[in-house]
Amino acid sequence: MRLIAITPDELDDLDPQDYIKSFSIRNKPDLIIVRDTNASFATKLEFANRLRKLSNASISINAKANDFASQKDISFGLHMNSVELKRVKNESLEKLKPQSVISASCHNIEEINKANFMSLDFVLVSPVLIDKFNPKLGWKNFSKLAVQCSSKVFALGGMNILDLEIARKHGAQGIAGISMFT
Repeated sequence: MRLIAITPDELDDLDPQDYIKSFSIRNKPDLIIVRDTNASFATKLEFANRLRKLSNASISINAKANDFASQKDISFGLHMNSVELKRVKNESLEKLKPQSVISASCHNIEEINKANFMSLDFVLVSPVLIDKFNPKLGWKNFSKLAVQCSSKVFALGGMNILDLEIARKHGAQGIAGISMFT
């Protein structure tokens, strides 16, 4: 896996077919994270099911672990934001393993340590280059966090396809983004 697409907010305004068509051959993601900070879990689940019919990419849903665990026979991965990562208990995730890929967004060493403790499949470390609300890490600080992580690490925050090699040189498995896929 080298590229992760993250859907923008406002899933109601996003047509899954148009979203998939926007991927070029060069930036075709291996994984799509269905994210909408304002949408219900049911809305995200419905969008993920529609994407599955159109794409060969793996799909994860950004959600609370309890919402995710309450579903029977769910076949998507779980991605947690940093707030959910801090809140969730490891035993809550145990029943989801090994059938689901579980990941989280991390911004600091405390969150990396929690991800390590929970043996997550991968983490998104951000914001590397840009973010609306947080100071950027830059590649040097990204590297410091990446080396502390026991799972795969992907760079997030202002990424474009040209950043893939520099991300790898700084310890990333690949890159993730919203705007580079829309």
